[in-house]
Amino acid sequence: MALALADWASIATIVTGCAAIFAVGFGYWQTRQFRKQQLESLARDHYQHFLELCIAYPEFASPGDKVDAEARTFSDNTERFVQYEWFFTAGCNSLEAIFVAVGQLPHWKATAVSIVNEHRAYMLSQRYVDSQRPTGDPKFEAFVDCVLGRDVVKAGLDLKAPG
Repeated sequence: MALALADWASIATIVTGCAAIFAVGFGYWQTRQFRKQQLESLARDHYQHFLELCIAYPEFASPGDKVDAEARTFSDNTERFVQYEWFFTAGCNSLEAIFVAVGQLPHWKATAVSIVNEHRAYMLSQRYVDSQRPTGDPKFEAFVDCVLGRDVVKAGLDLKAPG
């Protein structure tokens, strides 16, 4: 049984519609993939900047008990403390940018947790709360509070540290 010209026209319309839907879906998927790659690249750039700071100032990268935020000293030196605060501010800025871009990914969340833990003593100080606390993204601040064990409740945020 041969199809009439009108039947072929109907089939062509259906095929064209399906192809258009597929093209829109593929374009959406491709755009999402590109965006994910851009965010990952942005996070890596910020992390690279932070690592360069850590290489230049290894004593600030893992300060241990050298920071006395209340006395405002680093290894009993006030000038070094000022340098540490600038290092910390730059690092925290990079960390916040990473968190905002890709903080929902487990490997980046684990990276953020490890960095916060390296600076835990300072971040728990009143000095940090008064002068250095991130002023940007509220989800990042809530994440930091969660990692530090502060008693906060931020509804709707999955802030559990990996592990």
